[in-house]
Amino acid sequence: MAKKINGDVNVNPEGVSSDDIHFDLLGGQSRAKLYTTNINKHKNIRLSLHGEIDTAKIAEHVNLSMLDRMQGKTNWQGVMALGTDADPGYFQFVSQLKGVELNLPAPLKKVSNTEKPFNVTVRFPENDKLPVNIKYGQELSMALIMNLESPKHRPIDKGEVVFLSKKEGAKVIPVQPDLPDSRELVIRGHLLEFHVNDWLKLINKDVDKKDVGLTSLNIPIRLDME
Repeated sequence: MAKKINGDVNVNPEGVSSDDIHFDLLGGQSRAKLYTTNINKHKNIRLSLHGEIDTAKIAEHVNLSMLDRMQGKTNWQGVMALGTDADPGYFQFVSQLKGVELNLPAPLKKVSNTEKPFNVTVRFPENDKLPVNIKYGQELSMALIMNLESPKHRPIDKGEVVFLSKKEGAKVIPVQPDLPDSRELVIRGHLLEFHVNDWLKLINKDVDKKDVGLTSLNIPIRLDME
């Protein structure tokens, strides 16, 4: 996805560094700063990233029909830690999604002139398992273990999806997702607004075109909604 990567990198006994690496990513321009930290006598290489992306370009790389309903350019920032033998590293993507429209039914619908905190953290894989954490505003949070050994047959090894719209008066009570002990996908939480017919129409409309998200997971799904 990253193209036209350019920049000068300094290499010395203390590590590597660069103040300005620039590249094209998802229809926009981004920049990175490369630096080396020393933690517990271990050198850690990290990149601090920021830029702009065209979210419509994501659908070209991920076969998920819901992404076809996302459009607009937005700013983003992130961190990539390349890791060590003790810690395999991670990548974190953060954006307020200002300028992005999500033409999805409630509670995920979003208009372009609003902000919605969006955070994705991907830990680099160990033993063909890729831990992913996703948070979308206060409405949705996920903890997933992606299966890299057979991604087409069983893309998710296990995980939990939590809807965070549970309220006590005007205060939102955050609920963090936990990985289940068994290989299953748990969906829990509380929804103040959810139109089943709108989601069914969306799924039925796209089922012959792309993976709609739940039809080919080959994993037990347990619902525990309030």
